[in-house]
Amino acid sequence: MLFVLAGLAWSAKASLGFVSELVPEEKKLLGIYPVWLFYCAIAWMILLA
Repeated sequence: MLFVLAGLAWSAKASLGFVSELVPEEKKLLGIYPVWLFYCAIAWMILLA
């Protein structure tokens, strides 16, 4: 579980650089939400397997 949480945190932090270049500053949270949701879904599937 710790490895999955560490991977989730790392991948979410790594994607911030890409998303921040594509989305305007005032809509940054709105652009990060789908990415964070995707990574949470992947982490949840790994934990259930």
